[in-house]
Amino acid sequence: MQGQQNTGPTQNFFGAVGAVNSTVHGGQVIAGNNATVNSGIDGAALAQLITQLRAATSDLDLTAEEVEAYEADIVRLGSTEDREEQRGIWQSRIAPRLGSGVQAGSALATIIQFGMALFG
Repeated sequence: MQGQQNTGPTQNFFGAVGAVNSTVHGGQVIAGNNATVNSGIDGAALAQLITQLRAATSDLDLTAEEVEAYEADIVRLGSTEDREEQRGIWQSRIAPRLGSGVQAGSALATIIQFGMALFG
């Protein structure tokens, strides 16, 4: 697998330390047995998350001003290519809004899990 780009969300790696099962998203490159990772966000997964975030707007208990800020954050999330900036937007702005009224098993919980898989 050295130098190959992953095509699926889950890969199994076998090396000197034995078998390692890891969830991997597009844009990540695995090099050698030490599993050095160059991380990026899969464009299709990000687009899917943004679509889900927009669809969830009406499920959030937000004022008009908060909706405007939430939508601006979604635009920023999708327009920047900087992974750390994306992670910051997700962790400090978007996820807290989603998490404020989430219930286990709800659509919002699913969106949060998807976002966490992308941004940590």
